[in-house]
Amino acid sequence: GLLYADTVADAIVLECSRYESDKEKGRMRTHCYVVRQVGATIGSIAGALIYNSTSDGGTWGWGLSIQGCFILQALLPACTILPLILFMYELPILSNKNLSSLCHEMFEFIAHDGVWIPMLFVYFYGLSYVSNPSWYNFLYDGLEFSDFQVGMLYTIGSLFSVLGLVAYEKYFFKSSWRRLFLWTTIVSGIFSFLQVLLVTGQTFGLPKIIFATGDISLQGFFQYVAFMPFCVMFFSMIPGGTEGTIYALISTWQNVSGEVATGIGTTLACGVNVSDNAIENHNWSGVLKLTLITSGIQLLPVFFIYGESPSGIKFLPDNIDETKAQCRNPNRRSNAGAYLFFALFGGSIVASILQSLYVIFYPNSC
Repeated sequence: GLLYADTVADAIVLECSRYESDKEKGRMRTHCYVVRQVGATIGSIAGALIYNSTSDGGTWGWGLSIQGCFILQALLPACTILPLILFMYELPILSNKNLSSLCHEMFEFIAHDGVWIPMLFVYFYGLSYVSNPSWYNFLYDGLEFSDFQVGMLYTIGSLFSVLGLVAYEKYFFKSSWRRLFLWTTIVSGIFSFLQVLLVTGQTFGLPKIIFATGDISLQGFFQYVAFMPFCVMFFSMIPGGTEGTIYALISTWQNVSGEVATGIGTTLACGVNVSDNAIENHNWSGVLKLTLITSGIQLLPVFFIYGESPSGIKFLPDNIDETKAQCRNPNRRSNAGAYLFFALFGGSIVASILQSLYVIFYPNSC
């Protein structure tokens, strides 16, 4: 439901962005993400405050149960969004295309070399951010952070994400995308590797909570600086009149790569000992190995940022003009590329669902 609403909101922003000039394309989307991350920051603060309790190692707090947090989370949109539905202005539907026409439209869009080749890079980039599923347990059971400390750690991380978006708009909005991705990917990877120092205890005299907060916050800052050019690139690719349908497709494509990356992280965790018992007994060799592996994978896109296909299509366009130029020639298309895109798209969704079901029914399988 959240992803569905998110896609609809993005499609609305995309339609409104038609009134932005090419030089300003993407600023509206950046402002929306700033508002979104400010909300996430407020939510993180609220969660840290209401979930903290003396029974879980805290010295104060309201001690709301996890069930109570879930109920509150469900009530908030019901109380804030549902009443506003009465005041929403629904634009008239100008298209009466059937499902077959929409599918054909999406296939023809993806079949263009200037679309499916960069989209494969987008997928690979998202896939490279493999999560470390042992890290949360390590913060709690290994470093013995309290609920409130972890909550504040990720609250500050959300705040730095806001700062990353603001920095992108103020200082990097017109930067070369390839150079931007190059240095942000490298810097983000370095901060990911710095998590190793938390495992080995070498934090340069800083309290571990301060070191962990700075590491995660700065990593989030640079990741959000790199995130926005993808959104601008999507806007530049999509032809007028198909904003909602096409954007739903490629934004879901981007989300799916992240889900597969999470699945890969879960699979990697099966190969090392990152059990709660091992972490509680200070056997952190598995956490160390998994941190090194996932951090190293994050740097792989660096080798493809400046790549191009034999036909001259850049894996990552450098700006809006280059994106449009690659999509302009109708003869540069490949049905095989579109079939590859949709096969990978469908296969990724199926694989994520199957892995989730496997973990649910076989929770102790690894």
